[in-house]
Amino acid sequence: MHTAAPVFHDFETADRICAFTRNTERAIRAGAIDRAVGERWLADLSTGDFLATPLVFLLSARRPLQ
Repeated sequence: MHTAAPVFHDFETADRICAFTRNTERAIRAGAIDRAVGERWLADLSTGDFLATPLVFLLSARRPLQ
């Protein structure tokens, strides 16, 4: 197992990798959050300073030969 912690300084790149917009829209459609709250959160993320650093676990496995 390996770990990686990419650092994103712009929302557009982070959104392509982390899917903030897509997942926010899914949460809105599911009724988990109000549309106005979700849209305001995305607007806050996409303006001004931005920093995201997700921790990623990379794991590779294979099935044993029989």
